[in-house]
Order: sequence, then C-alpha cells, then structure tokens
Amino acid sequence: MSEFIETNSIVLRKTDYSESSLIVSVLTADYGKKSFILKGARRVKKNKTPTIDYFRLINLLYKEHASKSLCLIREAECIRDFYSITADLKKVNTGLWLCRFIEINVEENDPLPHTYNALLITFEKFSAPQKALNLLFAYYVGVILVFLKENGFINHDKLTHEMKSVNIFMEIFETEKIPELSAFDRKKILNWLFDFLKYFDMKVPSKPQLNF
Repeated sequence: MSEFIETNSIVLRKTDYSESSLIVSVLTADYGKKSFILKGARRVKKNKTPTIDYFRLINLLYKEHASKSLCLIREAECIRDFYSITADLKKVNTGLWLCRFIEINVEENDPLPHTYNALLITFEKFSAPQKALNLLFAYYVGVILVFLKENGFINHDKLTHEMKSVNIFMEIFETEKIPELSAFDRKKILNWLFDFLKYFDMKVPSKPQLNF
C-alpha cells in the first residue's frame, strides 16, 4: 500500500464524469500533473464554493491508486484564494488558457517546478485590482516561455535571435518589470510565439479573446 502524499496544487482542468462526479487535473508543486476523481463533487450546492476549483492554491493529501491512473484524495484545503480574478473576464480567459495549455502539453508525473511557480505568481498578479493590458500580456507570454524553457525548447537554434527581444518576459517573475509595449509590438510577439509553438507541434488552445 502506498503512503499518502502531501503537496500544493493548482487546478488545470475540470471534466464532468458521470452524473455526480468530476475528474480534475492539477499541476502540483512537487510531482507535476496529477489527475483525481472527485466523487459527488457535482452535487455541491450552488451557493457553496467548492474547495477544489480554478484560481485557488490547494493543499492536497492523496494516495496513488495501485491499479488505476486516477489518484484518490483524502483531504483538500484551499490555502490561497485568487477568486477576485473572476471579476475580470480578460483575466479569467487568460488564466484558463494558460491552465489548458499546460494541461494538454504535459504528461502525468513530470515535475515542472518553474512552470508551477510562474503560474502561481501570475495568479497572484492577476488577483490584484490593476487591469493594465501590458501586465496581462507580459505574464501570459512569460508563463509560456518558462514552460518552453523547462521542457528544453528555449535552447533551440530557432530561438537564438528572437530570444534577445522576448527574454525579458521570463525575467518578470523575479524583476516584476513590465515592458511598455504598443499594440503593434504585442501583436508581433504573439504571432512569433504562436508560430514557434506550431513549429514544435505543440497543442494550442484557441487564442483568448483579449484584444492584445
């Protein structure tokens, strides 16, 4: 019998399973992506916020299932709430896009501590009241680039020239310096980034409607 494992996590995706249950994929601080079945989770009353939900930092105590891919949760506690993000549709769309992008491009049990930390910092910034478009754009691009670097793509020759102009986005998680960009600059960077993702055959959700 495996022992219980404790780690912090961020919800990447929730999927309905049967009439009353959910399958939840999370990015953990220590063990990469993990998936769980939450029996009866869809029966939560409408006026009650579920513990395991988007835009929350959740501490999990769980056990690996011996014969199934889905883990079993013993305890779950919300230790940080970034729910104020839901008051801003642009922040919601950006945050959910990043979660979905990570979820469809990583395998289970592949630790991504830098990506986890970048996503956590991004939610912290998004939960603040400011609505600057350059802030949303910078952290959006920053998370993607951190993910690419952690998975070994940044050192590719295709990035040698372009990285001189976009490297600042990976540094914002430490410097907090948000570059001032025009709409033209944002569009140029975004087009380059999506071309790069396409070059490596990465799975990409539809672009969020953010008018970058």
